[in-house]
This record gives sequence, C-alpha cells and structure tokens, in this order.
Amino acid sequence: MNRKTVDATGQRLPESNKFHGFTRLDANFLYCPNQFLDVCLPHSSRSVVRLVAFILDQTLGWLDEHGNPISQNITVSFNQLIRSAGISRGAIRKSIDDAIAGGFICCVREGKPAAVGEPPEHATYAIRWDDSGQYLDASESFEGFYAGDGYRTPIPNAYFRHVVPNETLTVTKVVGTVLRHTVGYQNHFGGRRPEAPLSYRFIQRFANIPDPKTLSAAISSAIASQYIVCIDEGVFHQDQNLRRPATYAVKWLSDAPKSTSGSKKPAGGRFNKPSSPPVQKTQQDQSNIPSSSGSENPAGGRFRKPSKEKTGQKNTLQQHSAAADKKGFQLLCEVGFDEKTAEKLSEASNTDVIERQIKWIGRRKVEQNRLGMLRRAIEENWPEPDRPKDAKMLNRELRERDRKRAAEEEREERKLLADKTQRIGRRAELQKNWDDLSDAERKRIESAAYDNQNSEMLRRLFQRSESHRLRECFRQLDREKTSGESTSHS
Repeated sequence: MNRKTVDATGQRLPESNKFHGFTRLDANFLYCPNQFLDVCLPHSSRSVVRLVAFILDQTLGWLDEHGNPISQNITVSFNQLIRSAGISRGAIRKSIDDAIAGGFICCVREGKPAAVGEPPEHATYAIRWDDSGQYLDASESFEGFYAGDGYRTPIPNAYFRHVVPNETLTVTKVVGTVLRHTVGYQNHFGGRRPEAPLSYRFIQRFANIPDPKTLSAAISSAIASQYIVCIDEGVFHQDQNLRRPATYAVKWLSDAPKSTSGSKKPAGGRFNKPSSPPVQKTQQDQSNIPSSSGSENPAGGRFRKPSKEKTGQKNTLQQHSAAADKKGFQLLCEVGFDEKTAEKLSEASNTDVIERQIKWIGRRKVEQNRLGMLRRAIEENWPEPDRPKDAKMLNRELRERDRKRAAEEEREERKLLADKTQRIGRRAELQKNWDDLSDAERKRIESAAYDNQNSEMLRRLFQRSESHRLRECFRQLDREKTSGESTSHS
C-alpha cells in the first residue's frame, strides 16, 4: 500500500483527503520552537520525533483567546499515540524514555494499569521548557525548549498532523529543512522568504542525513508528495564559481480559481456607470462592438452560422494538441516538477517523449538529482536504456557465481588443510629428532636459538617461557637440518 495515501494507522485515505499542499499561513499553523527543527528533528529517532511533534501540536496547536495554550499537560494513551502520532506499540516505551532523556518532554504523572474495580490511568506529559534565557541548539547541552520570546517558526498544522505521522524520517527532515529556511527566515522588515537555495551538502549537514542516495530519494519523494517544489534545479560544475545550489520552496495550496461566468468586470463594478461621458458611435461602429451577452460573434453577424466544413478539422487538431499538452503537463507535475518547468517542458516536447522518459527514468543510474536527469532526458530525447536482465538469466549468473566462489573456497580450504598437515608432520619429526639428541647437543642448539633472539624482550621471554624456548629450539634445529641437507645435496 502506498504510504502517501494512508494515515498513521495504515488505513487508506479517501481521494479528498490526499495531500495537495500546505494551507497558507493566514490560518491553521502553530508557532513551533526552532529547536524542534534544529535539535530534535536532526538528532532523534523517528518515534521520538513523532512523539515530541504530537505533544507540541497538542500544546501549541490549541490556544485560548489570549494566545496561551489551553492545556500544557497532555494526557495520552498508547492507542492515541499509535493512531494519531503514528508510533508503533513496540516503540512507544523507548520513545518516551528517549524523549525525556533528550530534554524534550517531561512526565507529569505516571500511568497506572487497570486494577480490580478501578479503570486505568493514562500518563500525562508536557513540553519541557528552558527558563535560563539562553538559546541552545546543540543536542549535547539541550535542556528544554527556549521559553523566551522569539526563536519560533510558523509551521502549518499539516506538517505535524500529516507529514510527521505518515512519512519516513528522511522525508520529514527534508520538509522540515525547507520550512525552517523559508518561512523560518525573517528579515528585519518582518517578511519571510518564499524560497531558499539549499545545496545537497547543506541539507545533509543540517538534517543529519549522511547518505546522499537516501537524501536524493527523500527529496524526490517530498516533491512527488507535494510537500515541496523545486524552483531551480541548480548547477553542478567542476568550477566552484559556476556552481549554483538548487532552490526549493514549500508547496502551498493554490489560490481559489477565478470565476468563469464570462464577465470580465468584477462583481462590485458590474453596474457602475462609466466616469467619462459616453462617445456617440455610428451604426457601423456599433456593429463591431461585441454583445454584452457573452457571445463572441458581432451583432451584425449574430445570425450567421459558422461553416463546420471549413473549421471543423482545424478545431479538432487544436483540441487534440491542447489535450496532449495538458496530459504531458499533468504527468510532469505528478513526478515532482513545479508548474512553470512542467509547462515549459510540455510545450517543448510531445506527450510520447514525456511518457517514455518518465517510464525509463527508473532504469537509469541516478546518483543525486533525479528530476534534473529526467529534464535533460526529455529535452534531448535520450534513447531507451539497457533493459534489466531476464530473471532466469540473472539466476543462472548468480548460481554460476556461487558455484565458482564455492569451488574457490574449497580449494583454499584444501590448501590450508594440506599446509596444516605438513606443519604437524614436520613438528612431529623435529620432536623425535630433539628427543634423540644428547644433552650437549641440546645445550648447543638452545644457546644458538637464544643468540637469534633479536630483542631484550624476546630473550627474557626465552628464559621464562618453556613453550617459547622449545619452539625456538625446534626452529634452530630445523634451520640446521635444512642447511645440512642443502650442503649434502650440493
């Protein structure tokens, strides 16, 4: 099941509830502490992020008429954390302990299981606030969210209630990073920037996503899910002066569509008299004025019937072309392009090329910028990439590789066993020769072996360790026998 169309409990969402963009910041948002995006999100597990986000939403998402939280002590059950926060039952206990240890929340009241004649008591938690007056953004020294004024970012409620409970941690980090550096950035005039240039390396460092492939997949997923849009794909060049980071923005819900009643005047001024005196026109001039009824035919030719024979074929071709452009535009938007880029590509390429390249992009080796490669493939109409190998052929190759590997390992094992057998036989032979030597010969070999110890530490070990002394004597005896055999052969 596609995780983009399910809620935190795994239930499929109806079509009307699928995500189409964040509501603009004139309603349905909360002032989130920046430390949630700067400290908790980059350095915590997914379950801890979901737990802290849920407590933040329950605390700061419901305010009274004076702007104060209705309640700062949040009582929750395990079922509520599973259903609303998206935390699995097995991870709840550890996520609570880690969130408390990390300084994000505190336990106000411990829960109690049900007893005979008594219902269970759910635990109560609260956001941990830091009243020291110092803003800390390091996870090692974090002791609670900054309680003073400022250091807040207006975050849409949907981020806490849709993205965090349902998405992977990397997608949640990418969307949080874009929110932090767009609406979270405020200039000295109070304005917030709609987009931000964010390089891969910057997102990796800020969101703590070390693997570039994981980051690339998370960005593509966030764009496809309509959480963010790519305004500019950026430029990667070996010359640092020519490099330009990609630019991302939050995907906002589109404005309400304009009225299609046919009137070009706003409703408020539809019946207003013109301020300038009317100019008298001749009958010929009046015949050229379009009718106010909305018809585009002039009054003089209102009853003339257009010829279907002359215009039918042309209109049909135009309709087919417009439909094809619209289909290509929709396909490009669905894979993650912003509307401006999708419109440009759909006008420059036909729908067949767009469909083919979208179908083939999964077979290309994409390292970082998937949309960038797809755009170039459409613009240059790249040929079809090599097809993946047939499953039977792939299985045969795997079996052959495993067979060769097993044969090589068997040869290595036989060689090791032969060497070990040879060493054991040689030692047994040296032991027999040592036993046959006289005491004077043993002392001579022992003295020669001692002289061959090339450090003071080895000489002390020779004197103290019987096993080391005997091993070195055997080596000396082996050297003498090998030398003697060589001399006799020569």
